[in-house]
Amino acid sequence: MMAVMRNFESDTKVLKALDETLGKAVNEIGTVR
Repeated sequence: MMAVMRNFESDTKVLKALDETLGKAVNEIGTVR
């Protein structure tokens, strides 16, 4: 059970990082236009 929680935690961190990166990219593209 703990291993599952750990995997879930790292997955959540990865998703948050991806989300932030995508958000920044969208903002930068928006300002370029």
